[in-house]
Amino acid sequence: MEDKITKDSESINTNRRGNSSQKRERGLQIEGYSLEGISIAGHETCIIVPSLNLAFDIGKCPQRAISQQFLFISHGHMDHIGGLPMYVATRSLYRMRPPTIIVPKVIKESVEKLFEAHRAMDHSELNHTLIGLDEKNFT
Repeated sequence: MEDKITKDSESINTNRRGNSSQKRERGLQIEGYSLEGISIAGHETCIIVPSLNLAFDIGKCPQRAISQQFLFISHGHMDHIGGLPMYVATRSLYRMRPPTIIVPKVIKESVEKLFEAHRAMDHSELNHTLIGLDEKNFT
């Protein structure tokens, strides 16, 4: 059993043995933009820019990310992309517009296969727009 204590925008979970794990969720202002997010090394990363209606990476699909229309995926590691099918499915469940998802061009085909596998398993549509971005354009 865990007790949850919230202190200074930092969640600290303590189990009965006194062990604790910290999950940091903090806001940040950069160039006038508010950023929200979560990043636990090797577990999940999701950074949200509410004023632009976008998220960078999806982690395990935190609830706050679902309302963002645009999603940029930095790379294909599970801690950055693992919640992608849930993100699209939950937006559909809430009758939200299908999201636009931007991924590196080198993983676009694999992401398409990921969605095909989920469609085959649960017969859902998982509507979205998937864009493969060639990172060479930004160097």
